[in-house]
Amino acid sequence: MDRLQKIWQAGAHDIGGMMADNAQMFHNELDKDATIAEGFVQHFAYLFQILAVQQSNNEKGLLRYITLSLLKSSIVAETYEIAITCHTNDLFMDETETETYWRMDFIKDMINKDMERIVPKLEKEISRIREYEIEEFRTIYAIAYTALLLTFLSRVLHRVFDLPEFHTVQKEDLVDITFGEYMEEAVPLVQYGGEGE
Repeated sequence: MDRLQKIWQAGAHDIGGMMADNAQMFHNELDKDATIAEGFVQHFAYLFQILAVQQSNNEKGLLRYITLSLLKSSIVAETYEIAITCHTNDLFMDETETETYWRMDFIKDMINKDMERIVPKLEKEISRIREYEIEEFRTIYAIAYTALLLTFLSRVLHRVFDLPEFHTVQKEDLVDITFGEYMEEAVPLVQYGGEGE
């Protein structure tokens, strides 16, 4: 077993419980504070405004895909951002970029709180643990939060299609919103048009 695996194993004792607690806390927070979801949805309104201008200038074709990508560089930088990008049928080959970024401050706060609990235990169980090893642990742990993020997205993405700005852009008969890494396989989340509308 390599050192990173030992570190992960040492921290794993508490991770399951903390994630379950955070998921419940997050759902409670969403229920009482609509500003998290509203702020997220408003990023789409802004993006659709940009897209409508690009389309009126013949810089962009019909909207077909909206991709959501967790930026791994933002995990390292501890800003925890998602890229929200509009695409035509050309997907990643689009000539004109239509993109915005949404910061997940609520997840950042949860991860930081969890790390405050985990780091002393890691320091106690792993001799001479180094800062870069803790940061590697944090990165892996943050990526594990994707399940919580997908739960959030599934609760709010249907609102995107109700935005007046969405109805001002030119679009294909089907518009898919997907989640995944840039140029990698994506998970379909919701669809506008056809049976998904």
